Amino acid sequence: MITLNIQAVLVWLLLIFLIVATGFLIVVLKNLVDTVKKTNKILDDTTVVTTIVAEKTEEVEETMDNLISVANKFSGAVNGKEGLITSLVSISKGAFSTANVVKKSKKNCKRRKVKKVVK
Repeated sequence: MITLNIQAVLVWLLLIFLIVATGFLIVVLKNLVDTVKKTNKILDDTTVVTTIVAEKTEEVEETMDNLISVANKFSGAVNGKEGLITSLVSISKGAFSTANVVKKSKKNCKRRKVKKVVK
């Protein structure tokens, strides 16, 4: 005849529960570490993209300032406030500035290859 002590059974059940809970905790922590690594890669990629966007914004802002200046000078020439040659020079400066931004953009796109970070 086997006699079971209720206290011993409860202790064994508690130990089994703790072992299973520890296994689940290990799996959750492993997944958490993988998630943190992927998040760090995404944040690094975001830093790269933000840097690129900031550079492009500065280039575009300079070009826009040149184009606004050209438009103002051209409208001044149309209204007779400025000479035709000065207006043509301003227009050519704006066109060259825009062309330089496009060239730099194409060159930077070829030089910087954005890699896929998250798989």
